[in-house]
Amino acid sequence: MEGFKIIVEDAGGRYGASAGVLSQDAFGNPLGTTYVRTCDATGQNPGTGTDFCLDMDGAPIVDVVGTEIITDANGMANIKYLAPAKYGIIVVPPATEPGWRQTTTIEGTKVIDAWVKANEPPFFAEFGPAGFHVFVGFVNPTLPFSQPGGLDNTQLTGTSEITGRVTNSHLSRPPDPTLHSGAPLAHTTPIVGLNQGAAGGNTGLYATLTNDGMFSIPNVPPGDYQLVVWDDALDIVFAFLNVTVNPDGTCGTLPDCNYGDIPVFQWFTRLENYVFHDADEDGFRDPGEVGILEQAVNIRWRDGTIYQSAPTDLVGFVPFDQVFPFFNWMVAEVDFARFKATGVTITVDEGGATDNVLREPWTWGGQLNPQLQPDNGNLPYRTETGPVLTQAFQGFLGQTSVLEWGKKPYGPGENGGVSGMVFYATTRAEDDVRYAAAEVWEPGIPRVQVNLYDNTTGTMDFVATTFTDSWDDSQPTGCVGETFVYQGNVTDCFDGLRNFNQVRPGVFDGGYAFDGLAPGEYVVEVIPPPGYEIVKEEDKNVDFGAVYIPSPLLLPPVCVGDPHVVPDNLALFPGVPAVYGGQTRPLCDRKQVFLSDGQNTAADFFLFTEVPIASHIKGIILDDTANEFDPNSPQFGEKFAPPWLPVSIRDWTGREIGRTYSDQFGNYNALVPSTFTMNVASPSGASPNMLATCMNDPRFPDGSPDPFFNPQYSTFCYTLQFMPGTTTYLDTPVVPVAAFAGPDQFPLDCAFLDGTPVIDNVTATLFNGPFVSAADETITIASEGLVQVLNPQYDGIGGTEPKNITRDHSFGATTGTVTIGGVPLAITGWDNNTITATVPSGTSTGQLMVTRGDNGNSTVTGVTVTVGGPAPTYVTTGGSIQAAIDAATPGDLILVEPDSYEELVIMWKPVRLQGYGAGSTTISGIKQPVTKLLAWQDKVASLIAAGDVDLLPTQGLVLPNDAEGPAIIVLAKDGTFGPVPNARIDGFTITSADTGGGILVNGYADYLEISNNEVVNNNGFYSGGVRVGHPFLVDPLTLTYEDGRNDFLRIHHNRIVQNGGLGGAGGGISLYTGTDFYEVTENFVCGNFSTSDGGGIGHLGVSDGGLIAHNAILFNENFFQGFTVSGGGIFVGGAPPTGGLGSLSPGS
Repeated sequence: MEGFKIIVEDAGGRYGASAGVLSQDAFGNPLGTTYVRTCDATGQNPGTGTDFCLDMDGAPIVDVVGTEIITDANGMANIKYLAPAKYGIIVVPPATEPGWRQTTTIEGTKVIDAWVKANEPPFFAEFGPAGFHVFVGFVNPTLPFSQPGGLDNTQLTGTSEITGRVTNSHLSRPPDPTLHSGAPLAHTTPIVGLNQGAAGGNTGLYATLTNDGMFSIPNVPPGDYQLVVWDDALDIVFAFLNVTVNPDGTCGTLPDCNYGDIPVFQWFTRLENYVFHDADEDGFRDPGEVGILEQAVNIRWRDGTIYQSAPTDLVGFVPFDQVFPFFNWMVAEVDFARFKATGVTITVDEGGATDNVLREPWTWGGQLNPQLQPDNGNLPYRTETGPVLTQAFQGFLGQTSVLEWGKKPYGPGENGGVSGMVFYATTRAEDDVRYAAAEVWEPGIPRVQVNLYDNTTGTMDFVATTFTDSWDDSQPTGCVGETFVYQGNVTDCFDGLRNFNQVRPGVFDGGYAFDGLAPGEYVVEVIPPPGYEIVKEEDKNVDFGAVYIPSPLLLPPVCVGDPHVVPDNLALFPGVPAVYGGQTRPLCDRKQVFLSDGQNTAADFFLFTEVPIASHIKGIILDDTANEFDPNSPQFGEKFAPPWLPVSIRDWTGREIGRTYSDQFGNYNALVPSTFTMNVASPSGASPNMLATCMNDPRFPDGSPDPFFNPQYSTFCYTLQFMPGTTTYLDTPVVPVAAFAGPDQFPLDCAFLDGTPVIDNVTATLFNGPFVSAADETITIASEGLVQVLNPQYDGIGGTEPKNITRDHSFGATTGTVTIGGVPLAITGWDNNTITATVPSGTSTGQLMVTRGDNGNSTVTGVTVTVGGPAPTYVTTGGSIQAAIDAATPGDLILVEPDSYEELVIMWKPVRLQGYGAGSTTISGIKQPVTKLLAWQDKVASLIAAGDVDLLPTQGLVLPNDAEGPAIIVLAKDGTFGPVPNARIDGFTITSADTGGGILVNGYADYLEISNNEVVNNNGFYSGGVRVGHPFLVDPLTLTYEDGRNDFLRIHHNRIVQNGGLGGAGGGISLYTGTDFYEVTENFVCGNFSTSDGGGIGHLGVSDGGLIAHNAILFNENFFQGFTVSGGGIFVGGAPPTGGLGSLSPGS
């Protein structure tokens, strides 16, 4: 839709409170500015290239100055040249067209988050096909269906009236799963829409705003419809209800079409706050005690940064309706700028039914079910008295808790003492550090010593010492509800759903207070901890910023520390003059304050470190497809959290900079580098460190396997923001990609049995790798030896069986046999780890197999050894496989040395791609950094445009996005793949790919051989492991399925395990229309999963003369709750009919 305005918010590196609206790009020019790109690689000589032209300062030269970002005729907008950061995108409909209603959100609110790293590609890729960073839908009930966003209410010509009431779906306290219909949602306006067809179709018929939740849709004719509920603020999780209007005017099995209450989920928890005049100072709001306006109420993270903040209204009320349930405690705070704090009365939502009349008025109009408080005689509220300013809380979706904060003016002889915060000064923008002010992204510093001196008589008498508050030292206690005991340990106020809604005394980091003071002049002193410094004039770290003009009515405390001479230049930026350079100014480690009766006095301090302190990660890994049913888990009632998974932390180039592990409940913590960039042309000036966190990462940076990697789950990466000293909360799900994943399952045993010889690598004497130029050459074969595998008897945490066991994959001590293509080799040396053998004359290129002499077991996956022919091309360790393919000629042998290659390989020539062995040579399809996918897209597009490869006729000019970015894609030009020598992929481990799966063969790849590989832990559309062709390419003219032209394919001696396919047929191996005369033999196919037919192997569509034989097909699974699926091990079937009702499948 055209003409919609895009507003970009600068999030300041945090969730919640925004720094403001972004108006400039990274170069300080208005958003939408374009730049001259006609220069050479140095940025000079206009007209000689396509690179940016740079001015004398190295800045790009402006072409056209931007004005504003408006969607084009296709509804698209591209916002370029942004500094790395987290942004919030708001889409504003044209002012000339009222009535627009937004219909999309990520996790509530109209703001859609977008994470932009350095070198961010023009698409968003986390898992699944790449797409837009932000997509926003709208509907306008005032427009006709012929216009974009309009509705077709002309079809409403019937007599039935669909009515009902939208209410809050109110959860019960875990472990009770019962849902209750609560009160209507007073804080937002629900919208009810009606779509044509039970599945929604593409025609919207009606949308109406509700009145106190009540709605009515008139004139509905008989038929099937979909009722949709959302809301104006996008606080409701979209709800759907299938509706059938019967010919007699009734609906479904109802006597009419009144659906009564329709409970809906919300994205958020709610925290309502009242600040009232507490005349009798008992912390309880009595009748007649009025509200106080303009009192700031904050929600802070535990590190002291601000999540949300708002002032009270005329009646002293301020609601926080959009508090995301982070599954972690936060802290509510009422301001202490004026008035005496007298206490707080707290009502906590217990969950469950909200119509308990015995607990009125504490249900707050039926919004909540008040939690009975044991420390208040089991009354439905509790009251704390005294100077209460903070409360720690935890809340969950659709729940509401209420805080009533008491305040009153100070009486004669009373004051609030001296208080303040010690902040970590992330942003140091002020020339005069006296005027330093806290930003919402700046954390408090815990456990800092603060001293107080009485200077009323000018003698600086010591009064007291305190230390700043620490969340870790003052965690909430006394949580209400069932005591949780795990392995004999009694827990109290832990993070998580099982603990449910709580409000308990608690503090955030960095605050301090001195009370019980007489009026007078005081000096407050901060003692910087080791490594910290007090902020000085020369420590400014921005080169521009807002200029603050202080009000003479409220000047900040005067700095009275020791005098120091300000250097001529800024400390961090040599050559940049300091404003007060050469002057003598007092340090701000001591501040002068004056305390009078009837007032609170504040003094904040600002410390920093020369190197910005680390950012904190607190994350959780969840399986979004499974629930936790273990009552001993704090996740009980929530999604299952896979335990003990590795988490790789990577910078914008994809380089691993750290690694951590989830615990037994899926939680993980880490410290990561933050950022020093504070001079961005944005409201915050901050560019957070944008790091990718990769869940279940299988390998260490040196390519060795991580023993905690779980092959039953995906490897997903998430880019998020990290600021100095703050905690970023990460919700980072994975999905199962293998059979029988989830809770309460014994580990699936898809490793080779004990005593099975497994080849690590093969290399010859004259030429490295599995290539001998002539007979009588010696080759050396290395085994995998003793390996750690998952114990199939592992009985979980606290059980008696170990998680991993050792299996013998060596060659054994007794000499056995080695063959190439069935020809025995002359053994010259044999032990557990190594075999040396001579290749006799008459040996041809073929399959190398090892048989142990002690037990007779043979290798399942061998290696193809090439005998004779031209010398190979080598990819040396750390090199590029793609570069070797690009430089090759058809038929070349490319030997890839042992290493882990994180590449998305495009095999666009009929070459022989040969690893040294699956145990040593790995191709990882992980898409980090995501610019890999952009380079892949550009490469494929250039090959197609140049005519180097051919797409199938019905594919047009571009590959479908379901084929994007497999670990290896085979593209071919029609007629170039032949039998001698045939193209092959041999001797690799292929892992960690998504969307396109492990290996994807597009078309025209006749005689391709896929052999001796380990294809493990990949997932993708229409196959996870090896996909040949396409399941649903149909010629629109003839309505026939496209022949993939992938004939005479051989897939043999592969270990294809624990891959996951979405749709199509086959989780491990998928063979689609036009794979004639294929041979799938001697493979080990285990633990693969499909959401459609064929868990292990799927043959879908017409492929004549195929052979599936002599494979081990074990423990594969397929399941989809929407329809019946067939063939857990093997499925062979025809593609769906294309001729409409009554037509037949073309067969198999």
